[in-house]
Amino acid sequence: MRWILSGWHEREAWSISCKSALLRGIKCHTDVNVAFKMVLCDRFFRNSELRTKNDFQTKKFDDSRNGWCQPNEKFPFFEIAGLTIFHEMTHLHTVGQRAKLEAFPDPDGYDTSGTIDVYEKGGDDDRAKYEDMDPWEAARKLKQLWDEYDADNSNYKPLWSPIHNADSYAAAALEFSYLEPCKWDVILPDSV
Repeated sequence: MRWILSGWHEREAWSISCKSALLRGIKCHTDVNVAFKMVLCDRFFRNSELRTKNDFQTKKFDDSRNGWCQPNEKFPFFEIAGLTIFHEMTHLHTVGQRAKLEAFPDPDGYDTSGTIDVYEKGGDDDRAKYEDMDPWEAARKLKQLWDEYDADNSNYKPLWSPIHNADSYAAAALEFSYLEPCKWDVILPDSV
């Protein structure tokens, strides 16, 4: 395991498991507060790990067969290790505070200014809307649900807004990173 970010307090009790995850956001309850650590598990660094084996240097920004700028590819084609780190960083309370996000009650029972994963932490009705979706698909579905609700408030109202969803930020950041070098207006035009 390799540490990337941590909060430290006296009298900590940490428990970390990296059995199947790339990263773990670990919370630690102390007498004073809740501390967080973001852990990069060994799997994150494996060349065989599809979601983290690439970075922007892995391919050229062109539309050749081996380039990044392939039209009609799905979101996972564009994923890089930095996307996973960015996603996990948005969960950190201190990052949300610096972004001026108001603290809200997290479904795990503590207040946070960080983000959540709506496909895991929403109510039963919310989670059902994202069933069998990848995180990036859930982010787009969340936006679609809010667009439908804003157009007609008799439609389903999601429990969480996109501002609380980690993948709303991560997917937008990744898409933005490809627009200029690939000379595109949108990265996934046919997606929800």
